[in-house]
Amino acid sequence: MESHKRYKLNSNNDFFYPDQHLKINNTNIAPERVAQMIRDELISRELYAT
Repeated sequence: MESHKRYKLNSNNDFFYPDQHLKINNTNIAPERVAQMIRDELISRELYAT
């Protein structure tokens, strides 16, 4: 697969500015709940207008 050679498809927790990322394992969480988790986190970081 050429794309595996050209692009990084998975992270190794080597994000630039890790404090600016939100990582959620949403395997067993409803989309609505994940959206709420994201909203709550952005509000706590004061990045989301209520």
